[in-house]
Amino acid sequence: MPRGFSEREKERIRSRLIEQGREFFTTYGIKKTNVEDLTGAVGISKGAFYLFYTSKEELFFEILGQWEDEYQADLLGAAVQQGMAPRQQVKDFLKMAFSVWRTHPLFTHFDPEQYEHLLRKLPEEKVEVAMRKDEVFIGKLLGQWREHGVTIDCDPDVFLGLMRALFFIGLHEQDLGRDTYPKVIDIFIGSIVQRIVQE
Repeated sequence: MPRGFSEREKERIRSRLIEQGREFFTTYGIKKTNVEDLTGAVGISKGAFYLFYTSKEELFFEILGQWEDEYQADLLGAAVQQGMAPRQQVKDFLKMAFSVWRTHPLFTHFDPEQYEHLLRKLPEEKVEVAMRKDEVFIGKLLGQWREHGVTIDCDPDVFLGLMRALFFIGLHEQDLGRDTYPKVIDIFIGSIVQRIVQE
């Protein structure tokens, strides 16, 4: 039975787990990182790990959530480009948004297998909370564009669905081939913009 920790110790251990988790997940991915790797790096027992997280996947999801908060805030800050035509503005935004997440070190090993593994291991309620957070973000993004004269001609749910489709394409870079992949992304983004952005 792991010994009790003071609140200060808990805060320090949680911070170290997040720090080491980020390092292991970016280097090895979710599946190849194990709890023993994390606890050894932090200097706690395996049993003590479960005082903080139910699984390594839950730790990854917390790290992902922290990154996503910063990512979404940065995207909202970059969404509006004054003096640019609406379609070009949205196209540039989507390319930038896609490139940032796809090249982030946390997703170095993130492929369809890792994604499915993560979903299987996470509690359903945590996934639902993340989905709702995405819905809030899309609402803010579309509202911001609307205020600056960029009209998106589709429901927010459809727009979010298109963004998720882009994410899923991003998981299949190896399947599409290194040369074909960026062309597919470019055509997909161009098609979305042409169809839903009014000019």
